[in-house]
Amino acid sequence: MRMKKLTMGGCLAVAAMVLCAGLHAQQGALTAHELAQRVDHHYNGLHSLKSGFTESYEGLGMQRTESGTLLLLKPGRMRWDYSSPAGRQICVVLLEGRPAGAADSGEATG
Repeated sequence: MRMKKLTMGGCLAVAAMVLCAGLHAQQGALTAHELAQRVDHHYNGLHSLKSGFTESYEGLGMQRTESGTLLLLKPGRMRWDYSSPAGRQICVVLLEGRPAGAADSGEATG
C-alpha cells in the first residue's frame, strides 16, 4: 500500500459536508454560524458515522468520478471503501488530532 497524506481539516470537511446536508434539510435556512454550531454539536456526540459518498473531479485532461462508503470511528479512525472503482480503500488513523498514519491501497484496476 502506498501512503497518502491527509489533513485533519480535510477529514473534518468531509464529515461536515455529510452532516450539513441532513441538518439543513431538517431545519430550513440557517446562518453559517448556526449551521457550524449544529454540525459541531452533532459531530461531538457521535461515536461513529457511516455514509455513502461520490466525488467527481476534472483536470489535466482527465474526468473521473469515484464513489463508495465513508466510515468515521472515534477516536481518530477513518476509512473510505470505494465501490467505483472497486477495490480501492483508504484508511487513516489520527493521534491527538493529527494524522499518525494513512494507507491507500492505490488505484483500483476496475
